[in-house]
Amino acid sequence: MTAAITNRILFAATNAETLVNWKESLLDQCDFLFYETELLALQNSVRINHPDLVVYSAALAANRLAEIASTISENQCCQLIIYRHNEDIDYSIVKPGIDVLLLPEQQALLPVRARHLLSEKAFQDLSKNSLIGYVDPLSGLYNRRMLYDVGEKELNRCQRYGRPFSLVTLKIDNLKEINLQLGFRAGDSLIHHLSTSILGHIRQSDLLARLGDSEFVILLPECHIEQCEHKLGEFSNLLKQVHPEFDGQKIPFTISAGAAEMDTGDIMLEQIIQRSTSELKAIG
Repeated sequence: MTAAITNRILFAATNAETLVNWKESLLDQCDFLFYETELLALQNSVRINHPDLVVYSAALAANRLAEIASTISENQCCQLIIYRHNEDIDYSIVKPGIDVLLLPEQQALLPVRARHLLSEKAFQDLSKNSLIGYVDPLSGLYNRRMLYDVGEKELNRCQRYGRPFSLVTLKIDNLKEINLQLGFRAGDSLIHHLSTSILGHIRQSDLLARLGDSEFVILLPECHIEQCEHKLGEFSNLLKQVHPEFDGQKIPFTISAGAAEMDTGDIMLEQIIQRSTSELKAIG
């Protein structure tokens, strides 16, 4: 029998109306919800209540944002920093476990981002042995089992609430040739290198998984196909800057990618993956 995971969210803002709106969006994502209206109280609550996720306004932290974000991370909490449309977003603080959101434009994404950050925290808290069945040991990414587990749930949620959901499939075109010509260790090195590079260029709410030997899938909740195509352009530019080497020798590689958006009739993740695979085109 597996113990249930208990989620604890702390949210903080100076405006009472804002707190009410956030509470309505976050209540279904956790078992315990705390809130504060002052920065010092936020810091104390992080230390005392040990939340899994801290959601707070950038305005509350003001010019101490980098310091506060660092302190919260030191307490092993994920965090979602909320900006208003007239505020400049400091993307330099975004890293694993930290995400940003722009309100009111991205209000619908609040529970989605919170859920993904909570999932990330839960997996971090699990022992390494308990993750063996969900992580690909070579790339360090989630594996096919995790992809379908999370993807099916996200598909069902988006169908139920009429939200957009898309995915991108990436394929290393010449992995077999690399393994034959340079050896399997070179192919393994390329997979690890590409996994790390791509992982650093996706949102916290996205999920990157290894589907097969040479294929990867990125789940993109709250994304339309147009946003996916923009993301493919970003990946294309990224790959032009990636030059993996093995034993001092550059590894020549090519990547194809395809994107697909959920249709109203989709009932399985596999349907969307097949459509994205049929759209594979060279991007790098």
